[in-house]
Amino acid sequence: MFAALAFFDFLNSREDAILIWIVVAATFLFSRVPDLWPQVLLVTRSFLSPKLLFGIWIPAAVYVLALLFVAERGGAWHTSSSKETGYWFAGTALVLAGGATQANDAAKFWKLVRSVLKVTIVVEFLVNLYVFPLAFELVLIPLIVVFAGMQAVAEVDPKLESVRKLIGFILSILGFVLAARAAASALQDLDGLFTWEHLEQFLVPFALTAVFVPFLFYVALRSTYELVLMRINIFVEDKRLRRRAKWAIVGACRLRLDRIGRFNGRFFSMLHEVRDESDVRELLHAFEIELRTPTDAAFGSS
Repeated sequence: MFAALAFFDFLNSREDAILIWIVVAATFLFSRVPDLWPQVLLVTRSFLSPKLLFGIWIPAAVYVLALLFVAERGGAWHTSSSKETGYWFAGTALVLAGGATQANDAAKFWKLVRSVLKVTIVVEFLVNLYVFPLAFELVLIPLIVVFAGMQAVAEVDPKLESVRKLIGFILSILGFVLAARAAASALQDLDGLFTWEHLEQFLVPFALTAVFVPFLFYVALRSTYELVLMRINIFVEDKRLRRRAKWAIVGACRLRLDRIGRFNGRFFSMLHEVRDESDVRELLHAFEIELRTPTDAAFGSS
């Protein structure tokens, strides 16, 4: 089994261990849970639904590929970073893009962006750069998964507070040992560590996340507008008045996520009262007054 993995020379021993355990877990689950296949197919169909596929996933891939093409032409990105880029796209970009559909105001949007710019990226880089032998990794990976799962369960049950603290302490010690081992290995090979290739691989998640923000903004803005316009279709029966209300709201909010978020949060319930042009003007007038009110004061009075 180990020899077969020699084909994947681009994987390190930690990635080999993760791949082995994924195959083992999948084989066990599918053999013991006959109804699992239909559920997996259902999730897959949802993930590949036309709305998500053509509205988010494919545009995200095209956007990233265009950025990589420009970066490669400018000498800022090389194919040696393809693996890190692939991991970033699957583990960060798609998650961020999916989360952006729920970021229906400016605060949620920037909270989403900040959530991926954490110190854990640095630790992940060090730990993944200097990995342990495969036999050790095969033991380490399930231990981390089991303890992390136990901690997640303990966090939602107040009765397990002492267990949660113990598991958190164990994970902290384990993380410290791994980071210390990675740092020690790095100090023994400073010439191999401080290379342009490693620097590029280290900066790839930061740089790609930064240049991915405009696309996330597009997803958040589009999703929020879709929700508002859908509510207009539901509450306003007259088609001509419906178009008038849509254009009026777009004109008032424009490309301001904070504005469309405030409208969606506080004014959508007034849409069912729109019966004629005067109702649209009254709605927009109330919204303009809201925009002149500081956000904190507006929400504090609600």
